[in-house]
Amino acid sequence: MYADNSYEELSRQSLVTKAVAINDTGRAYFRASALAERAATKLKNFYETHGTVGRVTLMKVVEYVTFVIGLCCIYGVDVLLFGASAAYVASLLGSESDLWASIAKFVVPACFLGIEVLIALQIEKSRHDARFAFGSGAARKGWIALGILVALVMPLAAAATAESASIVTESEAPVMMIAVLGIISFTAHALVLFGGRLAQESKTYLAYAVMRGFNEQRAASRASEAAQTLASLNSMFIAYVHAWRTHNARFEAQPSGPFDKDVVELLRRQFPHVASASAPAVFQSAEESAA
Repeated sequence: MYADNSYEELSRQSLVTKAVAINDTGRAYFRASALAERAATKLKNFYETHGTVGRVTLMKVVEYVTFVIGLCCIYGVDVLLFGASAAYVASLLGSESDLWASIAKFVVPACFLGIEVLIALQIEKSRHDARFAFGSGAARKGWIALGILVALVMPLAAAATAESASIVTESEAPVMMIAVLGIISFTAHALVLFGGRLAQESKTYLAYAVMRGFNEQRAASRASEAAQTLASLNSMFIAYVHAWRTHNARFEAQPSGPFDKDVVELLRRQFPHVASASAPAVFQSAEESAA
C-alpha cells in the first residue's frame, strides 16, 4: 500500500499533522482569550474601584510630579551631605569589604527620607484628628518635634564627620560649604515634614498611576497575545484548506480534521464563507468524523 500510494499517504499524514497543529493552536487561543478577558475584567474593576483617584486636574498632577522630583533632589543632596558619614559608620560596623559602605552611602539617606515622609503623614493625621476632636494637639507637637530631630541628624552628622576628617588629615574642612548644604538639607526636610497632605496625595496618585499602568499593560499584552494566536490559527487553517482540497482533487477524498468541537465553532465564525452550504465538510469535529 505504501509503495503504490506513497505520495497519497504522505499527503494524508501531512493533513493529519496540520489538523493536530490547528487543534493545538485553537486550544492555545482559548487559553489566551480567557487570560485576556480576565485581565480586561480586572482593569475594568480597577477603574470602577479607584477611578476617582485619577480624576484630578493637570495642575494637581504637575504638583504631585513636582513633589516627587523634589524628593529625588532632596535625596541627592542627602547622599552628597550624609553619604560619607553613613559609609564611614557602616565601615566601622561591617567587614573590611567596601560593599557595606557603598550600600549604606545610598540606602541610609533614602531610609531617613522615608522616615520623614511617614512622620509627615502622622503630623497630618494628628492635625486632622485634633480638628475633629479625635485627638489632642500634643500628639501633633510631638510628631513635629520628632520630625525636626530626624531632619537635624544628617546635617549635624555631616558636620561632625567633616570635623573628624579634618583632624585626621590635618586640613581645614570646608565649613562654609557644609553649612550651606546643611541649611539647604534641613530646610528641604522641613518642607517635607509640613507637606503631609501633599505627600499622602502624591503617594496615592503615584501608586494609582503605577497600578493603572501595570493593569493596562497586562490587559494590552494579553489581548495582543490572543490576537496573534488567532492570526496564527487563521493562517494555519487557510494553508490546511488549500492542502486538503488539493489532496481530494488528486487522490481519494479525505474527510477534514478531525477538529475539536470548540475549534470548529471558532473556525466557522472566522471563515463563514468556507462554512457555507457548498462546503460544509471542511469543518468536521471529532464527533462528526466518528459518526
